[in-house]
Amino acid sequence: MRYSTLLDRVLPFILIVSVLFPYRDLVIGRTIPIPDDIFVSDLADGEFPAYVEAGRIRSHGHAARWTSGISLGLPLVVHPLGEFWFSWWSPAVALGSYLGILLSTAAIGTYLFTRRLGGTPVGAMLSGFAFAWSGFVVCQMRHLGVLGTVALFPLALYLLDRVAMGTVRKTEEALRVAVVDRVVAACGFSIVFGLQLLAGFPQSAYICAVFYAAFCAAMLVRLSTDEGGFSLATMRS
Repeated sequence: MRYSTLLDRVLPFILIVSVLFPYRDLVIGRTIPIPDDIFVSDLADGEFPAYVEAGRIRSHGHAARWTSGISLGLPLVVHPLGEFWFSWWSPAVALGSYLGILLSTAAIGTYLFTRRLGGTPVGAMLSGFAFAWSGFVVCQMRHLGVLGTVALFPLALYLLDRVAMGTVRKTEEALRVAVVDRVVAACGFSIVFGLQLLAGFPQSAYICAVFYAAFCAAMLVRLSTDEGGFSLATMRS
C-alpha cells in the first residue's frame, strides 16, 4: 500500500517530464510548430495569431471577443484560459507553454482515470504517455481548439466515475464523506465540460458529450441492478 502510494506521488512527475521532454524547445518558446500543410497552416495562419491578438486585447483590460485589426473587424473565438495565458507571456513562450499544459493535462487525466479503473501506477503512467503521444493528439497540435477539448476528456471521465463511486457505507460519517466527494466531483466535471465547450471547437465537444451520455447510461443500468453506487473498476468482476 505504501509502495503504491509513493509511486502515485512520483510517477505523475516522471510522466509529465517524459511527455514534454521531446518538446523542450517548444515549451520554453525557442521554436514554434509549423505543420506541413499544403497551402496555409491552420495554426500559424489562423489560431496562433488569433490567440496572440486575444492576449493583446486582454492585456489592455478588454474582453477579447472582437478585433478591429483585420479588415472591417473580425470576431475572436479562443479558449478563455488561453486568452489570459497569452496576455501574460510573449507569443512564442505562451504558445509553447500552453501546449505543454494541454499535453500534461491529457497525460495526468489519463493517469488518474486508469488508476480509477484499477490499473497499476506503472500501467497508468504508460497509459498517460500513450494518450499524450497518440497519433490523434500529436496531429491535432495544429488545432488549439481541438486539443483544448480532447486534453480534458480523460479528466472528465475520471470525475464522472467519481460521481458514481461505489463504496461500502457502514456509518453515517462514511455516507457523508461519499456524498461530499460526489458533489465535488460533479462540480469539477461541470467546470471541465464547460471549458471544453468554450475551447472553440464544438464538434469535439459534441463527440465528448455523446460519450458522456453513454457513460452515464451505463451507470444508470448498473445502479438499477446493484445497491448503492458503482465504479467502472467493479464492472469487470
